[in-house]
Amino acid sequence: MEIIQKYSSLAAPAMDDAGKAGRNAAAAPLDAAGEGMGAAGKTRFEATRDWHDALAKRRDAHLAVRNQVEKALGRAAGGVDDRHLGALCESLAGAALSQRLDQPREQAARGELANLSSRNIRSGENPADDLADAWKILADAIEASENGDLNDQATALDRYTKLYQSLSDILAKLGTWVRADDDNYMRVDFGSLKSALQNLLNEYRNPTQDQVIAGAPSGGITEKEAKAICDRLKLDPGQCCHRNTDGTYCVIPDMSQVEKMIEALPSGGNNEKISIASYNAWKAGFDSQMSRVEDALQTRGQRYSNCYSRFENFYKTVSAIIDSMANMARQCLQF
Repeated sequence: MEIIQKYSSLAAPAMDDAGKAGRNAAAAPLDAAGEGMGAAGKTRFEATRDWHDALAKRRDAHLAVRNQVEKALGRAAGGVDDRHLGALCESLAGAALSQRLDQPREQAARGELANLSSRNIRSGENPADDLADAWKILADAIEASENGDLNDQATALDRYTKLYQSLSDILAKLGTWVRADDDNYMRVDFGSLKSALQNLLNEYRNPTQDQVIAGAPSGGITEKEAKAICDRLKLDPGQCCHRNTDGTYCVIPDMSQVEKMIEALPSGGNNEKISIASYNAWKAGFDSQMSRVEDALQTRGQRYSNCYSRFENFYKTVSAIIDSMANMARQCLQF
């Protein structure tokens, strides 16, 4: 919060934890202050209002995701809580929609505001325009902001959630593929289990856009770009950089645990007779692989939450600066 400390003489009233005070308070003072200032000041304040409003909408969408992450993947859940995964996916879809609808407006206003603020114009048209230091601080805040990282983390979380759900659906069928035979043996349809796992693996070897974290299944990104994204999102490039048939690349979830599940399956097809001891030994290894998939999902949830916290701090910083600037402008107009 270095910017806030540097701007302590203009500190705004404390906002609530949700950070909504900035969104609600910024627009009205900006509109009121803008009525009494010159063309340069109005342009900057209008750009500020547009950018902050678009930023606030994206922030609200991701707040809904963060809340669902806590329910589905947080400490209170004690692991992955399947009951809340559907709601998590819905909130992630909402964040993705916000990205498509609000981020272009946010980026356009952000660029215009950064350009206007960096000029440090002291027009002299009106005392309210004489806020060059404040505009410079706002420009510094914009320059320090993250660009797209929260959206990328949300996409990665969404893809890993869907992968986990697909595996959970397969596991739910395991009960229909296992039957008692006699006191010491069981009958298991390993062929059906292998087919289900192999079909899932094949889907990610030929991914659709809904399974891709970054890039595209066709006309995607370069290998260098894919590796850079893996590095930024803390993904294994050896497992997650996928080469498309056209020679481009995309980034997909790590499927190595699914591959190991398939490799560890006993040989044979359906209705295989296996001792209970052998079945329990196989099942323990299978469950261990599934636990690693669960751990990967929880890790993605934690990375998303950490990224959201940084975004939230940035949003509160900007809201406080904007609110203080509007108060300054309003006070200047009273002279």
